[in-house]
Amino acid sequence: MTETMFKKAFGFFGILATVGLVSTSTVTMAADSQATTTKTAKAEHTIRWLLAHEPVRVFERAAKQFKEEVETKSNGKIAVEILTVSEYKAKYGVEKKFTHDGLIDDVALLKAGGIEMTQTYTTELGHLNPKMWVLDLPFLFRDHAHAKKVMDGEIGQKILAGLLESDVRGLAFTYSGGYRVISTREKPLSKVEDFKNLTIRTARSPVAKATFKKLGADVAQMNHDAGIQSVKAGSLMATETTIARFDGAQQKATPILNDTQHSLFLTSMVVNEKFFAKLPADQQAVIRTAAKNAAELERQDSLTDEAQLRKQFASNGFKVVRMPASEVAKMKTATQSLYQEFKPMFGADLIEAIEKTN
Repeated sequence: MTETMFKKAFGFFGILATVGLVSTSTVTMAADSQATTTKTAKAEHTIRWLLAHEPVRVFERAAKQFKEEVETKSNGKIAVEILTVSEYKAKYGVEKKFTHDGLIDDVALLKAGGIEMTQTYTTELGHLNPKMWVLDLPFLFRDHAHAKKVMDGEIGQKILAGLLESDVRGLAFTYSGGYRVISTREKPLSKVEDFKNLTIRTARSPVAKATFKKLGADVAQMNHDAGIQSVKAGSLMATETTIARFDGAQQKATPILNDTQHSLFLTSMVVNEKFFAKLPADQQAVIRTAAKNAAELERQDSLTDEAQLRKQFASNGFKVVRMPASEVAKMKTATQSLYQEFKPMFGADLIEAIEKTN
């Protein structure tokens, strides 16, 4: 449909809406559809941003802000197409080699050029650049202000730059959850000794695994959904999670929330480097700035979400257990040796630089 034809058709639909023969929402949808088509047609480049992880709401807001800023600041030269997994599969299809455990491997898909951007776990990006895993060290960050200075400063940028060898460009660090907590099936974790022989799911980070091994737990590394199924089946007693991810399924499987806050759950906005390198310098600058702005908003949104969910959990009667300060101190002492053990992987200078950041 040409633009002239659309204007005539839109006017006709508008008349029908006025007399009540079609809904105004139909007219609006038609207008939105044409606007999207026109914008995409004018765009010189399109970024397919895949929302590969659940819950989608945690990732969607940042993607939408990025889209709005990029399309506006690039004067429509860059279009951003935000897609859920089901939408991506329906439109583009996914080869089996880009899936595992029934989930899309968004990092592999990004590297292959099947998508241009995504927001994904730093624990997974660690398989491309092991220095990413330094961020999983227990009790590494003093608070959110400390984490922000590390992630947005020179240290964070150097860690992200380590992804370039894999044709992935890291743009910004995001939370998508905030501090990690542990949900358990039968009993709370009120003291460090409660970790002994606890079967727990963690992400695929060697630091996460080593952390719970130090505490005496039995560790199983798998994705979030598989962990919930394992808890339901009785093979696991606990799972590492965040407040934002403590959803209905997890609440039923592991109804006790242990507020350990032992490390930060982080994600990153990443773009395919080959795609990015072909863009003019001014468009690259637009993407960098938009990612930085969206990341800052996303981190703040995560903290707001966490505060609201804590209130909701309290009103719904979910048991939230916070270890006494003395036990948290013991937990920190028990895992402190990991800083020395992982120096060969991260380098003493990196860990020290993070600790000294003010």
